[in-house]
Amino acid sequence: TNNNNVFPLHYAAKFNHIEIVYSLLKHGAMFDVVSSTGRNMPMDCAKDANNIDIANLLEQIANLFEKAKSGSFEVVRELETIRSNSLNKFLTITNVRNSEGRTLLQTAICNDNKELGTLLAKLLQEPQTLSR
Repeated sequence: TNNNNVFPLHYAAKFNHIEIVYSLLKHGAMFDVVSSTGRNMPMDCAKDANNIDIANLLEQIANLFEKAKSGSFEVVRELETIRSNSLNKFLTITNVRNSEGRTLLQTAICNDNKELGTLLAKLLQEPQTLSR
């Protein structure tokens, strides 16, 4: 971070470094961390710079976190589809954290969605057979 509480993810999103975005998120970066101005999240930086792929990824993550918070089982179906198409994206999304420091699994459990949490835990334990 710098003095304005701007994180590496903000810069990677702004300057369209999608591989760095994936790496940071996969290693637990917070997708919705806000800069000290209170406005800029990494998704804002990507949208402002017209970096559509990064903005779409961050928006997809935000939507999955909302669904996990509300207890929607659609999260499991979406993650199964993501995993079948891209193991890298699956690992990224399942390791990313929100501004509370929680993963999707932790978000589901902390919002009393234990059945969803159980399904997410099982999905994470299944063998990863893809090499992508």
